[in-house]
Amino acid sequence: YETYGKFANTIASTFSASVKKDAFYAQARHYSSALAASLDGDNVPLTVYHQLIKTVRRYLPLFYRYLELRRRMLKLDELHMYDVYVPLLPESQQKYSYQEAKQTVLQAIHPLGQQYAQILANGLESGWVDVYENKGKTSGAYSSGVDGSAPYMLLNYQENINGVFTLAHEAGHSMHSYFTWHNQPYVYGNYRIFVAEVASTVNENLLVDYLLSKA
Repeated sequence: YETYGKFANTIASTFSASVKKDAFYAQARHYSSALAASLDGDNVPLTVYHQLIKTVRRYLPLFYRYLELRRRMLKLDELHMYDVYVPLLPESQQKYSYQEAKQTVLQAIHPLGQQYAQILANGLESGWVDVYENKGKTSGAYSSGVDGSAPYMLLNYQENINGVFTLAHEAGHSMHSYFTWHNQPYVYGNYRIFVAEVASTVNENLLVDYLLSKA
């Protein structure tokens, strides 16, 4: 990140102006702080924010242990930022057809209940997913849709374990949207960014547990 250092004064001035702007708006609108103003739109209590910071700090020693393990496994004297992304083990060559991926995900999310599993199973068989790469198709993976329609997942499925996890992740988003749209009036039929990744990462964690139980 040394290039950023060349612009330290510019970055500091920009940051200072941003802080002053946030403080001014918070005071003008009678918030107790700029933080309270920022969290208000998502209806997140200050205690939740501070608890998140506190929890991350509490578990930093575990993260440092992981980084030290990574340094040793890569046989490095010093770990740099780019080393954090280097694979530690050879990538698995096991192939998962899309049909296998669907069945694996449906087995993994079983703890969420029969209703959840049945709705997802029906969705995966009824056009919720654009599965494979295609000419002009956007890269990555997405879940979209609007209130009144079915959720829609755009994948670029590759027959590997990452593809299975991507399906589980996007299915979490789609099911979150599905239940939101079916249980809230239109004006409330969306969810805040603060919770948007909860459903998707829960599905990934369930998939990890399921795969480990079968390993």
